[in-house]
Amino acid sequence: MGNIELDDIERYRPPAYWRVKGQNPPTHFFKPPHRICKCNDHHPPERFPTNNAILAIPPCVTACPYCGFESFADDSLSGVIVRDHILRRHISRDPVFSNIEVQPGVILPSPEPSTQPSSTHV
Repeated sequence: MGNIELDDIERYRPPAYWRVKGQNPPTHFFKPPHRICKCNDHHPPERFPTNNAILAIPPCVTACPYCGFESFADDSLSGVIVRDHILRRHISRDPVFSNIEVQPGVILPSPEPSTQPSSTHV
């Protein structure tokens, strides 16, 4: 695990997978050992926070982003089992995981690239 610059946080944080908990952004991140779901249209972040974050783990997730634990349960239950694993194995036992919360999440497919020029509104 390593610290990253706060300016880099947006690069690692698709809002669907986690968000900041409280006023202080995460300072420690962990790179998943492999893909956490088998969906082609989901692109999980390269790193997951280990502090100051609320994780949103969707139903399609089959592997823990921290240790690689895999759920071989039915697709509708795998996300529940992974969330429970994160809570019981990491958050409850390891002080590295401070101020972390795990919630169900829903991941929407990535939008298709727009062919129209974007406009900036203030």
